[in-house]
Amino acid sequence: MNVKSHATVCEYHPDRPSMKRVWIYPYPDDPESIDLCEDCLKEHEKAKGDDVGKCEWCGKESKKLRPQRDYDEGMCGPVYAVCPNCVHKASEEARKELDEFDEL
Repeated sequence: MNVKSHATVCEYHPDRPSMKRVWIYPYPDDPESIDLCEDCLKEHEKAKGDDVGKCEWCGKESKKLRPQRDYDEGMCGPVYAVCPNCVHKASEEARKELDEFDEL
């Protein structure tokens, strides 16, 4: 029996094999994966590293923005570009809230 393997191809270049599947978030509650060839993967990594800008929570410039949801808005809320300081503050506030809840 002769079975052909079906290699995954690049989302943008169907004539090229996929090197990696990456997750993207076009909508906050609906992630999807795409398969990228070597060139597209390099572009994706370069764009992903472009995390410089203003924090959407405090408005300060940061070189380390990361995607973050607001705990109060839940998993269906928007994804914000947030600086490490705001991520830390949000985590600490959530930890304090959980600690208070545990004391009841």
